Amino acid sequence: MGFDSLQDLDLAGVKWELSGEIQKKPKEKNIKNNPQKIGDSDGKIAPRPTPPIDSLDAKDVADEAENLSQLYDAIIQFNHPLKMFAKNTILPQDGGNLLVITDSPSADDDESGQILSGQAGQLFDKMLGAINMSRDRIAICPLVFWRTPGGRTLTEEELLLARPFVDKFIELIKPKAVLTLGPLAKEANITDEIFSIPHPNYLLLKPGAKKAAWEELQKLLKSL
Repeated sequence: MGFDSLQDLDLAGVKWELSGEIQKKPKEKNIKNNPQKIGDSDGKIAPRPTPPIDSLDAKDVADEAENLSQLYDAIIQFNHPLKMFAKNTILPQDGGNLLVITDSPSADDDESGQILSGQAGQLFDKMLGAINMSRDRIAICPLVFWRTPGGRTLTEEELLLARPFVDKFIELIKPKAVLTLGPLAKEANITDEIFSIPHPNYLLLKPGAKKAAWEELQKLLKSL
């Protein structure tokens, strides 16, 4: 069974969530007196803020990519709101039939420019080694490609703006199995080709959860 987008995972019975509640962007007050400019507290006229990027614009950009190289360029050039706060753009990596989907980049990831780095990455590599796998044999994709300021929870808008690029990556690599890292709420009738374990950061804090993660990895190994 192949997966062409995150929507396919939704249909397969997986509901995407993030740690904590997704933050809703507060609604802006309508400016009635002057639709083109906004006055500050001193009565001076300030330029109207640039309109937010629409998720449909992101989809148009992602859909133009015909291969991974073009997709990577599109991600790097895309003006995502988080980009201005991050040191690095963390690109997804291709490498095999197994796709690992993780959440937003960590401080270590932002510093190194690589996904799943630092202590969490070291633990993840050990887990892969335990099932005779390595990073060069898997694909990894974060849900967004830039760290949030201070590592805060993603907003719904930030997640939706990055999603077309994640969907396009899945469409291009056509994975045979998916392993999710992090808090995904699972519903009934999940196929055997979708597996979920806690994020390595969580396992570092809660070593007792490693047993269940190991059992899930064993199931994944058998399916591959």
